[in-house]
Parts: sequence; C-alpha cells; structure tokens
Amino acid sequence: MNVNLEKAYIEDLSIRKFIDLEIINLQTAVENIYYQLVDCDNQEIIEINVTGSLISITEVNIYPELENWQKALGDFLICLSANIMYDQKTKKAIAQITLNSIDMYNFNKDAADIFTGLPDNANGRFVVLGWAKSFVTKGRYLKYVMWDFHE
Repeated sequence: MNVNLEKAYIEDLSIRKFIDLEIINLQTAVENIYYQLVDCDNQEIIEINVTGSLISITEVNIYPELENWQKALGDFLICLSANIMYDQKTKKAIAQITLNSIDMYNFNKDAADIFTGLPDNANGRFVVLGWAKSFVTKGRYLKYVMWDFHE
C-alpha cells in the first residue's frame, strides 16, 4: 500500500520535525564529505551523491502527532538519498532529496493504540484467526533544499 509521504510531512508537525532532522543530518554529512575531498580545487561545481541508512521515527524520540498518521505510519522508517550540486564560488548547495518510507502495518503484542488506548492484543487475535493481515506501506517524497555551506 502506498502512503502519501508529502501529505504526512505537510499535515503532521512531528513527522515534519523527524524528516527535517534527517535533512539536517544529511546536510552535515555532505559538508563533511566535501571537506574530505582532495581533488576538487579545480572544479567550480562539485557533485556529491549520498544515501543514508534506515532510521525509525522512534529512534529520535518522535511519534506522529495526528491520529490518522499514527494509524497510517506509526513507528515507520525513512531513508534519504540525495544528489547535491555544490558551487564553490557561491558556497551554496542544492540538493534533490528522495525520501523513502517503509512500515509494516500490524498489531504489536502488548502495545496499545495511542489515541484510543485499545490494546493491540485485542485486535491482534484477528491475525491469528486469519481475519486480518499485516501489510507493508511505502511512501516516497521528492524535496529540493538549498543551503549555504558552513566554513
């Protein structure tokens, strides 16, 4: 099942905070990579491509704020990849960032719905009986970001 990750970013402040934190981490990593490059003095424009690792929203002590995004995404994972063009003259970087999300929609033993307080165990029995099934949700969001490199 596909999830509109851009809509989640726009609507839910906690999801936006999570994604923005990961973009800041990406920017820092890109700057560190650039400053470790040895042979870039003769180039005006430097191209850097990066891919991050999967990270869960709960790893940074955040959880979706709105009920619909709690239920649609919950404790989801994202991975950022980016193509960055850095102009050495202006000290500006432009990144085309692709955010990919993945989650398994399921009932977690001994967990509870945040909004209603209903235990997952109450509905999890439907999976055991074959009346309900877990499924994977995925989302993709393309975002452009421009920033000045730190000196």
